[in-house]
Amino acid sequence: PVDAAPTVESIAARIGERWKTLDALTWLDTKPPDREYLLTFDKDEKQEGTVPLGRVGMFTGGGGQGKSWLLTQLAVCVASGAVWLDTYSTKTPGRVLLVLAEEDAAEMHRRIRWAVDGLGLSDMQKAVLRENLVPLPMMGEDVALTYTEQSHETRESAFCAFLRGKLDADEQPWRLVVLDPLSRFAGPEVEVDN
Repeated sequence: PVDAAPTVESIAARIGERWKTLDALTWLDTKPPDREYLLTFDKDEKQEGTVPLGRVGMFTGGGGQGKSWLLTQLAVCVASGAVWLDTYSTKTPGRVLLVLAEEDAAEMHRRIRWAVDGLGLSDMQKAVLRENLVPLPMMGEDVALTYTEQSHETRESAFCAFLRGKLDADEQPWRLVVLDPLSRFAGPEVEVDN
C-alpha cells in the first residue's frame, strides 16, 4: 500500500522487519528463487525469458509507430497462449486487462479481431482468449493521475483507484495489465518532464 504521508514510524513499520544481515537472511547458503517471465524466447536456450512478471515495463517510440497495435497483439497472445511476433512463447496464458485510452469500443473490437485473425488462433486458443481478455476502451474518459502544481504532488485519480480495486478484488491473478498510452494516464507532462 502507498503511504500518502510517510513518517519515520510508518517507514519503520513497513521496512523495519526487512533490516537484516546477509547471515540472518542466509542468502549465501541458498539458491536464489527463479525469476518468472511473462514470455520465453525459445530460439535461444541461454536466454531465460523476457518481460519479467510482476514488474512495470514500457514500450516507447514516436507517435504512429504501432505501439498500440503491438500491445494489442501482446495482450491477445498472453491471454490465449499464442506465440507473439513469431518469436516469444507465452509460458502460461492468463488474465489480461487491455486499457486503451485513445480508442473507442469499435476501434478496440477491430484491433482485437485483426490481431486474432492475423495470429491464426486455434479454436482452443480463442476459447481461452474469451475467458482471459478484458478489453476496456476509455476514449474520452478522464483516466489521468492528478498533479497539483503548487505542492508538486501526484495523486491517484478516481479511475486509478477504481482500477486498483477491481484488480485487487479479482480472485484470479492477472498476468498482464496494459495501459496505453502512458501520456493519457500519467498526464501530458510525462513526455517532457521526468
